[in-house]
Amino acid sequence: MMRRYSSRNAFSVGDSGRTRQRFQTVLILVLAAALVVALVWLLPSASDRREAHGFIVSRMLEECETAVSVTSRLSRTASTSSYDSLARIWSCVYAIDVLNQAEQAATGQYLIPTEDFTGIYSTLDTYNSQLIKGKQTGDQQTQLTAELDALHLRIENLQ
Repeated sequence: MMRRYSSRNAFSVGDSGRTRQRFQTVLILVLAAALVVALVWLLPSASDRREAHGFIVSRMLEECETAVSVTSRLSRTASTSSYDSLARIWSCVYAIDVLNQAEQAATGQYLIPTEDFTGIYSTLDTYNSQLIKGKQTGDQQTQLTAELDALHLRIENLQ
């Protein structure tokens, strides 16, 4: 049997329909595989982000509750225990600030406006200077209590 040579190749008019269909099928399979890979990769990270956010908020709340508790036990006059308590409050506020910065680094948004921390740090500085001078700290304690209560409420609203 003799074979005829044709001027048509695989992409010529008669075979173009089948070739195009094969190309489309392969393209659809590749796109479907890419979609599955993207979903498998993105969904766990979205879940991880939610878990990390929940962890950050719960840690912020714990630190804030500790700071509020310690503030309520502060003496209104200068004493050695006041220095220790103030240091504990400072460390709690700093921990909340660091967690807030971690959330901003991860998501691009602060959970708590940075101005809130500026005000609390200022009050803590004033409180500390009053302690050093041996002066009454009642006003600073009242202000600190109000600021920490507001911070606590703000964090509770994040849950």
